[in-house]
Amino acid sequence: MAKYLLVFCSLLFFILMHWALSAVSARREWWPPHGTVKEISGENVSK
Repeated sequence: MAKYLLVFCSLLFFILMHWALSAVSARREWWPPHGTVKEISGENVSK
């Protein structure tokens, strides 16, 4: 019984984390756009 409860809690935790990250990523308040990341990585490689 405890084993099934642990699995259920783990799945619920991952689902909630995925939902929270998706909600935050959609707002893009703290996550930089992909273009900026590519430009920064490109500058570091060229130097």
